[in-house]
Amino acid sequence: MPRSWRGCADMDAWAAAALGEEAAIYGYEVLTAQLVGAERIKALQAVKSHEHARDNARDRLTEDGGNLDAPAAYDLPFSITSPASAKRLAILLELRLVSVYASTVRATDGSARAYAATSAQKCTSRAVGWGWVPTAFPGMEADQPAGPADTSRSPVSDGARVD
Repeated sequence: MPRSWRGCADMDAWAAAALGEEAAIYGYEVLTAQLVGAERIKALQAVKSHEHARDNARDRLTEDGGNLDAPAAYDLPFSITSPASAKRLAILLELRLVSVYASTVRATDGSARAYAATSAQKCTSRAVGWGWVPTAFPGMEADQPAGPADTSRSPVSDGARVD
C-alpha cells in the first residue's frame, strides 16, 4: 500500500529529528570536556535527554518503515576551547533542534505532534539554561528605528543574546 503524503512527511520529519538528536549528542560529548562541576553535570544530563529523544525519534521512524544511517562524526561550527565556547555550542545545538522539532510539529498530528512540540519546548528551556536570552518578537528589530549598536547580540541565533 503506498504511503500517504502525510506519512512521507512524517517519516522525513522523524528522520530529521533523529539525525538532529545524533548531532546534539555528538556536540555535547565534545563540549562536556570543557566544563566542570554543575555545568558538566548539566551537559551530561543533556546527553541522556538527547539519547532518549533520539531513541524515540528512531522508534517512530522505524514504525513507519524508515531507516536511519547517522554519521560517525560531525563537523563542529567552531572550536570548543573554553567553557564559553562550550556553552555557545550547547545553545546552538538546542536552537537547531527547536527548528527541527517545529518542522516535525508541522508534519505530524495527534500525540506525535504533541511530543514534537514538547521536545521543542525542552530544547528551548535547555538553551535558556545555557544562557540564551530570547527576544519577545524575533525579527522585529529590523522594523525598529535605528538606535545605538547592541553589542550583546550573539551570532548563535536571530537577535538572540548570550549573557
